[in-house]
Amino acid sequence: MITSLMNFRDLTGEAVIQARQCVINAEIEAAREKVIHARSLFEAGIHNVVNGSSGIKAAAAHFLVI
Repeated sequence: MITSLMNFRDLTGEAVIQARQCVINAEIEAAREKVIHARSLFEAGIHNVVNGSSGIKAAAAHFLVI
């Protein structure tokens, strides 16, 4: 694991792959948290899920980015 902060342009080979994978993993975890939040809103009421900014629309948009 890379312990010092570097500019992405300065990374080579395996370090580039590892840096990209770390970013992808963080985005996937954030998307999972949004889905969990959307599910809790669904349990509170379907209108909250559909119309809420953190509901289905936001989770779907996040998955499109990934």
